Amino acid sequence: MSVKTLVILMSALAGIAAMAGGPCAADHDPAAKIFNTYCSPCHGETGGGNGPIGAVLARRPRNFTDCDQMKKLSDDHIFKVIKEGGRGAGLSPESPMPRWQVGFTDEDIHALVKHLRLYCQKPGSTFHNK
Repeated sequence: MSVKTLVILMSALAGIAAMAGGPCAADHDPAAKIFNTYCSPCHGETGGGNGPIGAVLARRPRNFTDCDQMKKLSDDHIFKVIKEGGRGAGLSPESPMPRWQVGFTDEDIHALVKHLRLYCQKPGSTFHNK
């Protein structure tokens, strides 16, 4: 699946999610709203790498709930992957992770990195990132 196709699918899912409406935690947390709108189609609603688009990709999206793997990644690395995309950040040439440098501000991306870290602070996670 091309990055262009992926972005089109993500935009369609974002539109569907917006039409669903209703108040939720994401309404009060801009980073959660960004994640729910743009990231969850691939990474899943709970960050497990199991979103509906992620299921059809050749490479499975990162599982943010795999705390042993997440603790190995610096915030700077995660920021770079979000901003420059998987290929731009030096991941596999087949990485489907798009670059979001045009869609998000640096402030948005820093907030999103903090949001992703929350997946390993929730009860039941295998590692509590403190």
